[in-house]
Amino acid sequence: TGGSGGINAGVVTCTGLDVNGNGDISGNLVLGGDLTVNGTTTTLDTNLIGVDRVEVGAAGAVVGLAVTQSGTADLVRLYDGSTQVVTVDDEGNVGLGSAIPSVKLDVAGIIKATDFKAPDGNTNGFYVGGSDDLHLFHNGSDSYIENDTGNLTFTNKNNNNIIFKTTSSE
Repeated sequence: TGGSGGINAGVVTCTGLDVNGNGDISGNLVLGGDLTVNGTTTTLDTNLIGVDRVEVGAAGAVVGLAVTQSGTADLVRLYDGSTQVVTVDDEGNVGLGSAIPSVKLDVAGIIKATDFKAPDGNTNGFYVGGSDDLHLFHNGSDSYIENDTGNLTFTNKNNNNIIFKTTSSE
């Protein structure tokens, strides 16, 4: 028995242990079963090493995972081995294959999408090239292809014709 009603022991073997109040473990804690933490705030400041997986489950209108970063470091970094494959920086920019995203969605690689929609107005459309050299857009009534540098070349690799066609709504 320690001071203030506490227990000082080297090894405690028991089938149940209820601690009412605060507990402080200054060494390692090894659990052989599940861990349940009840409370509104839990602080984990650790590196998970040799983890099979971390799974977060939530039901109803509860957020499954919320990350709060008060500084200027990235909010999220996901790695495949030692390769950083997903980044969410502190400005909300997302990098896929890009460790330092410079725009809202920065993809280093090919994008496959079933649909692409751009906002309306003069800044709408789809930009291609490192300096936004090619711009495809629709202004609400007409569609445009704008080329800012070099030639605009249409090539059909299977030796068929390239057809420009106008149709009327008759």
